[in-house]
Amino acid sequence: DNVVEAEKELNNNALTKPHPYMFLKALYGTDYSNKRIVDGDYDKAKIKTTLVVGDAGADILAAQAMGADFCAVLTGIQGERARGYFEKLGANYILKSVEDFLVEGE
Repeated sequence: DNVVEAEKELNNNALTKPHPYMFLKALYGTDYSNKRIVDGDYDKAKIKTTLVVGDAGADILAAQAMGADFCAVLTGIQGERARGYFEKLGANYILKSVEDFLVEGE
């Protein structure tokens, strides 16, 4: 909904991934207007502590466009076959599933 709203507000039809708008909006919420986010007028230091997790090619491209680290999870339609793609694009981490974030016994 935020993407559609921002595209209408800014007369911009290109805010879907791989544009980083969706991840930036999730990170900054209402602290920054849609215009400020699209214009790149936000606290970029916060991105250095952000890990974007995704299972699609558009996710890693959006994360890289915003300067965030990226963790690929091989749960998308390509599954394990996507590993080489994420390796080639320089994913910081590659996991079989988000369940790999869990620590057993905790």
